[in-house]
Amino acid sequence: MMPDLHRLMVSNPGRRRVLEVLLERPAQSGTIAHRLHVSAATVSNHLAGLRALGLVNSVVDGRRRTYSLREGVADLVRNEAQSGRG
Repeated sequence: MMPDLHRLMVSNPGRRRVLEVLLERPAQSGTIAHRLHVSAATVSNHLAGLRALGLVNSVVDGRRRTYSLREGVADLVRNEAQSGRG
């Protein structure tokens, strides 16, 4: 079951911004942190929450972990952003 994305994006702007970065393309946490000008620890916390909610996948390749939006989530994020509600 998909969480209420609108509520999530409004209640936690940091997570919303992480989702918007991942909307563009899969990325590693360091890349996301650099793009958002926040600490790696902050991004890791947001990613852990998004993974727990089932919104984000991760693929491990050696010591690198690449994050991406789960299937169907991109459309939800895009719709939230376009509606001006997110």
